[in-house]
Amino acid sequence: MNTAAKTLLAFWEDPRNIPFKSSLISEEPPGDGKEPTTCMCAQGQTLHIVGGYSEKDLRNTTQSKADREVARLLDISVAHSVLLRLINDGKPGAPSDVLISPEKYLGKNCHAVMKFWWFIDSLGKGQWDEVASRCRALGAPAEGYADFYSADWYAAGFDAAYAVGNATYELIEGIDNPVFVPLFADLAS
Repeated sequence: MNTAAKTLLAFWEDPRNIPFKSSLISEEPPGDGKEPTTCMCAQGQTLHIVGGYSEKDLRNTTQSKADREVARLLDISVAHSVLLRLINDGKPGAPSDVLISPEKYLGKNCHAVMKFWWFIDSLGKGQWDEVASRCRALGAPAEGYADFYSADWYAAGFDAAYAVGNATYELIEGIDNPVFVPLFADLAS
């Protein structure tokens, strides 16, 4: 775990600092004649506290850029960054557990999942195109994954994102004869 992650974990120890909302930054309506409250999700706090992003920067940052930048700052995979965004404050112990106890969300096979996530971060356009082609050859429907996946994965189309999602689920479950994990084998550079 790098220094940035440790900084955030220390920040989140104070319950008043637990991130909430599902956007990088938002403003809660003022109450009792007070000023609006600025709220940030876990990724927004990461970009602001560790990355030095201003509130204006956060308002002008796309989600796919935030996913990648948070991954870089925390030295985690992009998919792990997306998991941080999705879990945010939705569970007891979150978001800290996403960084220090990912098995809480990914199960006993979390190390295989996280290794896979690092692997997919290394894929180039041609490799993504090949994964998408292999997925289409299965006849798998490619819809319904917009919330989970980074825009980078969509460059090869929904089929590649669908393959990532299903391969991740196969790894989480420890499927003996996976269908989607093999789509990522033997990809030429």
